[in-house]
Amino acid sequence: MSNAFKDKLSFAFSVLPAKAKEIAERLDNNIINDICEIRLRANRPLLISLKSEKMLLTPEARLTRNENEAFVVSAAMIHEAFNRLCNFSVYSFQKELVDGYVTIKGGHRVGVCATAVYDGERLTTVKDVTSLNIRVAREVPFCAKKIYENTGYYEKGVLISGPPGCGKTTVLRDLARAVSIKNKNVTIIDERGEISGAFGGVVYNDVGMCDVLNGYTKSDGIMRAIRCLNPDIVVCDEIGTEKDCKAIAEAINTGAAIAATFHADSAEGILNAKRGRDLLSTGAFKTIVMLSGGAKPSEINGIYKVTSIEPVKLTRTE
Repeated sequence: MSNAFKDKLSFAFSVLPAKAKEIAERLDNNIINDICEIRLRANRPLLISLKSEKMLLTPEARLTRNENEAFVVSAAMIHEAFNRLCNFSVYSFQKELVDGYVTIKGGHRVGVCATAVYDGERLTTVKDVTSLNIRVAREVPFCAKKIYENTGYYEKGVLISGPPGCGKTTVLRDLARAVSIKNKNVTIIDERGEISGAFGGVVYNDVGMCDVLNGYTKSDGIMRAIRCLNPDIVVCDEIGTEKDCKAIAEAINTGAAIAATFHADSAEGILNAKRGRDLLSTGAFKTIVMLSGGAKPSEINGIYKVTSIEPVKLTRTE
C-alpha cells in the first residue's frame, strides 16, 4: 500500500467512531488496500466491502462472514461518527445532508441514512441517523490512458458511463489530470468535491494543472467557467438534468469540449434513458466510454462513436 493511499484512507477512517477506528487501523495492509466501502448500521455488524467481496470486521481486526464474531456498531457509535462527519457542527452541513451525503477530505463520500424532516413539500433536514456508508475515493494513475492518447476521444467531447461503483469518477479525474498537463486549459466543476478532493481550499487529489470550481452546481459552474476561465475542456461528474443540458449546449457554442460521467449499465441503457438521449442530442459528446464495473473498477469495456444525434445512433469502435 502506497503512503499516498494510506494518507488518503486516514481521512476516511477519521469518520469512524473511536473504537472502530482503532480496530480498522490494525487490519492487514493487503486488506486495507482493497477497501472500497465501510458501512456502519446501528446495532448491526460493521461491514467492509472489498474489491471482490463483502466481509464483517471482528474486534480482533480480522474479517469474517460470521455475525457472531463481528464487531457491532451501537446507536451511540453512529451518533459519534455522525458528529465527526459534520465536524461537530451539523447545522453547517444542512445542504449536504438534504442531498444525502457529505464529502470529506480526500474526496471520500459518506452517504447518510436518517429520518427526513419536511416543511410542507420541501425536505429541510434529517434527524435520527441510522447508518453511514463511507465510499473510499481512489486514484488510479493512467486508467484513462486509452482515452487521452487519442485526442479525438476527448477534444470532441466524451461521456464516461457505467453502473454505480465502476470507477467513473476515477477515470474522469485521471483524464482531467493528463489533459491539463498537455497545455490544455481544463476546468473541473466539482459539485460534490469527489473529483479533486478539495477541502478547506486545498486540493488533495492529483488533478494536474486543472482549475477547480468546488461546490458549484454543474449548470452554474459550467457557465462561470466559460465566462471567466476560457477552458478548452470542462469536466464534471454525474450530469443529466435539464439545466445541465442547457449549460452544456452553451459551453460547446463557445468552443469548449465537455468530459463528463453518466449512470448507465450499457451503451443501450444511455439511449433508453430520456436524459441520456437529451445529453447526446446536444451534440456535446462524440465519444462514449463504457466501464466494466464489478470486480474491475476503472477498466474500459468499450468505446463508442456517436454517429448521429437525430436520431441518436452509436457505433462501437473498440
